[in-house]
Amino acid sequence: MAASMAAGCALGGGLAAGPSAAAAASEGHPVPGGFAEQKIPDAFPTAKVGAELPDDQAVSLRVYLAGRDPKGLATLAGQVSDPKDAAHHGKYLSATEAANRFGPSDQQVKAVTDWLKNAGLTPKTATAHYVPVTGPAQKVEQALGTTLKDVTIGDPAAHVPTAVTPMTVPAEVSSSVLAIFGLAPSAWQTGAAGVHASSPVRAPASPAPGKGKGKGKVKDEQCSQWFGQKLNQDVKPYGKPVPWDLCQGYSPQQMRTAYGLSDKDTGKGTTVAVVFNGVRPDMAGDLNAWIKHHGMSPLKDGQYKEYLPTPAPKPDPDNGEHLMDVESVHAMAPEANLAYVATSGNTPGEMFDGLAKVVDQHLADVVSNSWWLGTEEQMSGDVTATYQELFQLGAVEGIGFTFGSGDAGDLSRGAMGESIPQRRAVEYPASDPWVTAVGGTSLVLDKNGTYQHETGWGSAFDSYDTQTKKWEVPLPGNLGMGSGGGVSTLFSPPAYQHGTTPPGPAHRQIPDIAADADGHTGLAIGYLNPGGSYEEYRGAGTSQSAPLIAGLMAVHQQRHGTPLGFANPTLYAKPHTAYHDVTDTPDGPDNPTAVLVPDSQPGSVGLFTFGHDLGLNATPGYDHVTGLGSPTPTFLQ
Repeated sequence: MAASMAAGCALGGGLAAGPSAAAAASEGHPVPGGFAEQKIPDAFPTAKVGAELPDDQAVSLRVYLAGRDPKGLATLAGQVSDPKDAAHHGKYLSATEAANRFGPSDQQVKAVTDWLKNAGLTPKTATAHYVPVTGPAQKVEQALGTTLKDVTIGDPAAHVPTAVTPMTVPAEVSSSVLAIFGLAPSAWQTGAAGVHASSPVRAPASPAPGKGKGKGKVKDEQCSQWFGQKLNQDVKPYGKPVPWDLCQGYSPQQMRTAYGLSDKDTGKGTTVAVVFNGVRPDMAGDLNAWIKHHGMSPLKDGQYKEYLPTPAPKPDPDNGEHLMDVESVHAMAPEANLAYVATSGNTPGEMFDGLAKVVDQHLADVVSNSWWLGTEEQMSGDVTATYQELFQLGAVEGIGFTFGSGDAGDLSRGAMGESIPQRRAVEYPASDPWVTAVGGTSLVLDKNGTYQHETGWGSAFDSYDTQTKKWEVPLPGNLGMGSGGGVSTLFSPPAYQHGTTPPGPAHRQIPDIAADADGHTGLAIGYLNPGGSYEEYRGAGTSQSAPLIAGLMAVHQQRHGTPLGFANPTLYAKPHTAYHDVTDTPDGPDNPTAVLVPDSQPGSVGLFTFGHDLGLNATPGYDHVTGLGSPTPTFLQ
């Protein structure tokens, strides 16, 4: 299984050995890294390739170390994660054991460091994964047999030294070098005074009523305490009355009940980490206020910990993403320990460092991630190679990673104004076969909080003029956001997906599983405003579904007494009864699920019709909106 999961890792826009690299390859060993010059404009719509770097321009990079036994790491990661492998399944290594067995040896570090020094570069102290390096552009080019050019990207523009031709290393260190990292553009770079934009969230949190798209001032009679409570008898878009939107998000207890958790299912004895860029001023205070508001047990001493980089990022009181992730985990696993691991920025290197901190110190059993690095075609080979090795290292330690699968469907229309190509694609790291990609649903509960059904997450919006009795555009309206998914172009189909995913291109498919991601049916997220008063909004996006599933995995660990670790082989081995088979129209094609909201235009109401993702459909069986489906109570067995 390990070989099947690891096979097919292409280098995206990165550079690999080939006819164009023949001359360089004859003098050295090709390594992943850099970005082919001809592919840059297509992969990064705002990027421009400039001139070669001046010889004396300072360049920084990382030389990632291959470790003692890369093939053995991939093999063991598959074995300990495979429930069919009775001899190895669940027999994880400690962080120290994993480092001693698979991490770089002192000899490897010395060999790479000596080579860099002899090449006229300045290596710094090695981490557990790489050697940071600086040096003049000319020396970097000579050491790696490449050409460096200035690539500008972002607004304001960042200048990125980019290796636009293949890179090689000497044969004597080739077995010690995994990749050359940092000589390629990435999707979220900016030149804004050294400050990185927030890592792109899976979706903006749903605003309070009266503050969002299509929402006017909400009166009591224009919102429902439970789904379907209050019907508008005058607007019948599909031949029947449609309910007003919910007044508030679901409570933690409602969300737990929806996915089959009992009072005893608390995640006790487990730890879940959330990795994200930045930090709120007082996350613990926000979390405690939310816990108190919903009548949950107070946090125990040491239950919530923050791990900040040096220097620590400036607190951001306006970003609720961190809070939604942490509270979503806690809703599902209220006795699990929480580790919030902040990064100093959103570049691939900075996000890698946050994940590595969890793995190297085994800070958690499950790691929830509500960020992405870009589409697969924007990934340089060094990114996929280094991240995949880190995910495998986590797997041998029994650490699993959840990633939101995306919030813009098949990405054929781009995503949230970001600079990505507008064509069908999947996101990375969610597409990596060594992580669990989590899609989204719209969750419908009745008056008693009982599960009714889910649709695939993705809504069409239309506006109805109550005076003219006309819709603004033909129903169901214009498509908005929706669960991400599709077929990878980088990774071969992993063994655990054989016989489950639809026939077609022989590649990894995402998502793997799904949970509530709709801002109309989201979890109530609470915080203290600057004046100290408590407020709530509704969570949204696969930024919400990924931590919900991470919390559920903690409960699974509590029930079974052992970590799920890399969960996918177990998820796909579960019976069909472990999942709700989510479709876009659970009540039939002529009976869609929808809600009304007050429109910002007087005399108008807005209609959100569920089950309309961008370019994707939730269908019976596995699909690219919800994967296997959402968990039922049987999931935990």
